[in-house]
Order: sequence, then structure tokens, then C-alpha cells
Amino acid sequence: MKTLACLALLPLAAVASASDFALGTTRAAGMGNAGLAFRGNLASSRPANPAQLAWQQRFRFSDLSFGYFANGVDFSDASDFVSGFDKGAFDADSIVNLARQFGDSKTDLGGTLGLGFTASGFHFGAEGVALVTTRPNDALQRWVRAGSNLTAPVAGMQLDGYGVGQSELLFGYGRGISSGPNGEMAVGLMGRFVTTYFSHHIANEAQITSGNAINTAAPEMAGSDFLKKEGFALDLGMHTTFGPGQRFQGALVINNLVSPDVSFLAFQPDQGATIDPGDGFSRVDAYRRTMSLGVAWQERETMGLAADLVGIGSGRTEGRFGADWQLARGLGARAGYSTLDGWTVGASLGGFNLAVGSANRLMAGTFFRF
Repeated sequence: MKTLACLALLPLAAVASASDFALGTTRAAGMGNAGLAFRGNLASSRPANPAQLAWQQRFRFSDLSFGYFANGVDFSDASDFVSGFDKGAFDADSIVNLARQFGDSKTDLGGTLGLGFTASGFHFGAEGVALVTTRPNDALQRWVRAGSNLTAPVAGMQLDGYGVGQSELLFGYGRGISSGPNGEMAVGLMGRFVTTYFSHHIANEAQITSGNAINTAAPEMAGSDFLKKEGFALDLGMHTTFGPGQRFQGALVINNLVSPDVSFLAFQPDQGATIDPGDGFSRVDAYRRTMSLGVAWQERETMGLAADLVGIGSGRTEGRFGADWQLARGLGARAGYSTLDGWTVGASLGGFNLAVGSANRLMAGTFFRF
């Protein structure tokens, strides 16, 4: 995961002023990640709805992308996070340095990588995500804002540092199951072999001021630097067209119909280095079974409007709205809005796409419920 994070973050200096962006072939990123019901050229090459694969018959690279997400930290500081982060684990020196340097507010930093191709309705690919998040308590925030004076610590100050990483090998297939004057229907499946990593390390008052942080692992780590789990996930998607000229589209997606057991129990921030194991837990799980619905209107392959309701059953249901215009061959523009993440805009030139705004689904809230 350390290599993944470095590769995902370092090439992005050219657009470092953006706090969240994606670069690659995912058109949906510029539409607030809407578009579950798009088909044909307007559909994302890396489909969130496996049924969209039914409309992708020719061979092409469906994903060659990377993304970056930051909250409370600048790109120039990314190396301070990444350097001490390996397979979801902080080393002791790193978490002390982060407490001293970034303990005035919570921070999140992450990166994504994707690679894949489609042919004859099949999809094969690989994706990776790495996220580091720190949560200082009020005492530490007061100390850092006052100048991080090592001779005048604030009693009880503490930094909780969490790390998660996940990698997926994907294979999917979509197929049309009916076609006629009243519309068409397709179904698809996406299988994912999943590996996840998790760590939680704590720097307390004595460790922060002395720099002597030999063992910072939180109680749920049971003495390990990081925890690892593997599993298999399966998504089901459906797509239909209807209405005059079949311009209207509908979609249903069940994410994690087969749900992998790759979750972790994490102590919530500021619970202390020792705690009653029966209290203060939050489940870290990006693979809950959820349902999503989408509708769209398309004018041939040149313009489309989409609206999705995503994550039903997760406790974080999200509305996504987007529009895509193909201005000329190989030239397009798009915009979108997410009720959780805000606005995005995007553009494409040739087969290359850029999205800026809340372009990544990589958010701390995807993993952590605090």
C-alpha cells in the first residue's frame, strides 16, 4: 500500500491546487459519479453498473486512471503522511511527527489507481485505494495551535491515526436479454477479489512530547502493526430502455450481493490507550450490501442527463445528478453534483478525461463512521 499511495499521489503535482480530482478514463467522475443508467458512448468505461458492459463490445482500455483526495492537508505535505505508511500501518516515529505538525485539525489523504479493459461484454481490471486519516482530540488541537511547545504540553492530548488500504481484481460480464420496439434490457455481474488492510495507532501526551513512541498500536490491533483480510464480492446490475425513441433509461444495481467478510472493528478516536473492549467500537467496512437506482435521458450518443440514488441501506444514501455533452468527436464536457460530496466538473479530449471537485468516491466517511 505504501507503493500504491506514492504512485497515486506523486504524479499529481501539476494540479496540486485541487483538493480532489481524478485523471484518466472515468467520465462519471466529472458528473458527481452519476450515470448508472447511461448506455453506449455516454456510459463510463469503468461501469458502476455491470449491465452497461452489454453495450461495450469492442476492445478498449476501460480504465487507466489515478485520483487524489485531501482534506486538511496540502499536496506539498503528502510525503509526510506517505513516508511512514505501509500496508495500512503507521510507524511510531511518523505518528508522533504527524501529531506535532498536523494536530490542529483532522486530516484525510488518499489516492486511487485503476487499470482495466473491456471486450465483447467482458471487463477485466485492477483497482487500488489507500487512505490515511488522523483525528486529534481537543487537547492536542489547542497545543498545536499554541505553537507545539514541548515544554508546555496540554494534559491528555492524543492523536489517533487510522490507515486503510484495499485492492481489487475485477472481472465482469454484461449481456442483453431482450430487445424490441418497446425497449431493451440487459443484465451484468461484476466479481471482485478483495484484499483489505487496516491499522489504528495512538500517540499520547508522553509520546508526543518525548518522541519516545515504541508501541503505538491501538488495543484492537492486538499487538500487530496492521490487520489484513481477503474475500470475494459480487455485484448485480440491470439496465432497461423505454419511452419514445428509447431515450429514457433505467438502472438497478445491488452492490455486494455477495458480501465479503473484510470489515474491521475500530476504537473510535480519543478513547484512550486502554479501554473497556466492550465500548467505543465503530465498524470499518466499505463492502456493505447496498442498492442503487438510476434514471437517465439520452439524445443519441451526444448528450445525456442522469440522476441516481446510491447506497440505499448503507445509512449514507446519496443523490447524484450529472450532465454530459459530447461537443465534437473526442471533445466533451460534463458537470455533476453529489448530495454528500458537492460539485464536480469534467472535460475530455480524445479518450482522456479530467475531473475536478468531489471527483473521487474515496472519502473518509466511506470507511469510518466518526
